[in-house]
Amino acid sequence: MRSLLISMAFLLLFAPAITADSQNLNESGTAFLADCSAFDSSNNTQEAVACQAWVEGFVNGSRVTEFFHNTPQKDRMFCLPSGVTSLQATRVIRKYIIDHPERENMETMILASEALMYGFPCKQ
Repeated sequence: MRSLLISMAFLLLFAPAITADSQNLNESGTAFLADCSAFDSSNNTQEAVACQAWVEGFVNGSRVTEFFHNTPQKDRMFCLPSGVTSLQATRVIRKYIIDHPERENMETMILASEALMYGFPCKQ
C-alpha cells in the first residue's frame, strides 16, 4: 500500500497542468494525438510542454512502481534503453496510436503502456 501511495505521489508531481485550451492527455489516444502531434525538440508550445511532461511522468511513474514492487527486469512492462529521450518515447506512442486507430478512444495510459511494451520490450 505504501509503495502504491508513493507511486501515485510521484505521478502527481510529474503530471502537467492542463488548461482549457489543451485536451486532457489522459482521456484518450485521440486527445494525446491532438496535443502531441507537433511535439518535437524545438517546439515549446503549451501543448508540447504538457505532452513531454505527461510522457516523462508516465515513464518515471512506471519505473518507480516497478522499483517499489521489486519487479524483476524480465517482468517489467517495458525497458527503455539508456539515452532514450521523451521525444523518442512520444514518437513511439504516437506511432502506435496512429497504427491502431481502432483503439485510439482507449485511455492514453493503456495505449502508452502497449506502445512502450512493444517498442521497448525487456530482454528475457
